[in-house]
Parts: sequence; structure tokens; C-alpha cells
Amino acid sequence: MLNYICNISYEVSYPQRNGVTNWYSIDIFPISEVDEFIYGMLFAISNITEKKGLMTQLMSLKAQEKKNRIKAVLRAQEKERNKIGLELHDNVNQILVSVRLYIDAIEREPGIRMDLIAQAKDYIDLAIAEIRSLGKKQAIPRKGFDLKTGIDELLLNMNTRTSTKFSSNVPPDLSMEDDLKLNIYRIVQEQIVNILKHAAASAADILICPLDKAILIRITDNGKGFDPLVKRKGIGITNMISRVESYNGEVLIDSRPGEGCRIEIRIPA
Repeated sequence: MLNYICNISYEVSYPQRNGVTNWYSIDIFPISEVDEFIYGMLFAISNITEKKGLMTQLMSLKAQEKKNRIKAVLRAQEKERNKIGLELHDNVNQILVSVRLYIDAIEREPGIRMDLIAQAKDYIDLAIAEIRSLGKKQAIPRKGFDLKTGIDELLLNMNTRTSTKFSSNVPPDLSMEDDLKLNIYRIVQEQIVNILKHAAASAADILICPLDKAILIRITDNGKGFDPLVKRKGIGITNMISRVESYNGEVLIDSRPGEGCRIEIRIPA
């Protein structure tokens, strides 16, 4: 009775004349009778070049897939950082600007505008709540957020506390996702702050309406205007454009020194 015992198994590569390298699997079996001396060897050689190539490709694909997963995680992290940065600038910053406006009013009319202290405290509490919410990664739009009500309340506060008179035209039944409503609100909020800080305008108007399968947002003021081509120090306009582009929207800025400003935004509905 012959007995085949696997003794050696390995893989080896051999270069060919055409410059290609082939891979072979080599198995060596000693041949002997039971309990007797080995009297021969059996060699089994298989060409595994194709198998090796497939394994190399598979390993390369796995390595690339791992790299893609890492890139996706990094992009998600960067997106989250940008989102938090936007919320800090476009929400918390606006709240604190309102507090500053109240304090300025108190300084101008001490004893008369002391009622604003309570309002300023309320806004500080709101800023604290927003920062806590961001810290817990819960900065999400309120479910059922009403855009018209939010803008009306915002403008009411501005009209009673500033010399700029704001007006708005926002339909009560705009149909869109809560996330888009909140972002439009942030855009309006951002431009209101820009007007108060830079425009020296006596009047400003906000229009939001559906138009040709899109949402139109138009914000105009009669302030001192600016040159849109001149590089700006702040990030307000940049953040506004980023918000719009995230919804595949477009931004048109029409302004000239001394001629006010018109910002027109179209976001696909």
C-alpha cells in the first residue's frame, strides 16, 4: 500500500521570456510503503498566475475601499464642522447682535429703555440654549417650523429696536421641508444683520414666494450699497451662498455704492 504524506507546499514566481512573471504552486509528497523507508517523491505543480492576479486585484480593491471609507468619514466630519460653524455664525451670532443692539439703545436712553434689559437677558438665555444644543449635536430644525411666523417675529423685534424699518411678504402656506424652511430663515436672518451692521438703510423689504418650480427669496434695502466684486472681510455673504448652493440654488447680488442692495435667491422646490 502506498502512502502519500504532504510534506512541502509553497508558491514561487518565475519570470518568462516575454517579461511576464508567472506564479506556480508546488507541492512535494514523499512516497513510501507503510512503516517503510521513503523511496520516491511526487511533485505537483500548478500555474496559479491568474489566481494570484485576481487576489492582487481583490486586495487592491479592498485597500481602495478602505481609503474611500476613510475619505467619506473625513468628508462627513468636515461637513458637520461646517454646519456647526454656520449655525454658530448665522444663529448664535445674530442673537448676540440683538443683545448688543438692546445695550446700545439702553446707553443712548438710560432710564427710559431699561425695559430692554429683560429682553437682552432672554436673548442671552436663548444663545446659551443654542450652544448647548449644538454641543449635543441636536441643532436640527424644529418640527413644524412656520417660516412666515418666524420672519414676522424677527422683523417685529427689529422694527421696535432699530431705526431701519423692515417689511415682508411671505405666504402662510409655503410647502417645503422643515430643514429648507430653517435655512431660508437663517439666510434672511443673516442679511438682516448685514443690513443693520453695514447698510445704514432706512428701509428694507423681504419677499419669499414660489416661482417657476423654485422658491424665490428677494431681500432689498435702500442703504449705502457696496461693490460685490470687492473682497469682503466677513463671512456672512459667503455663508449665505454656501447654504443656497447646498440646495442647488443660485444667488444674485445686485448692489452699487450709494444705490442700496438687492439679493435674489432661487432654490429648486
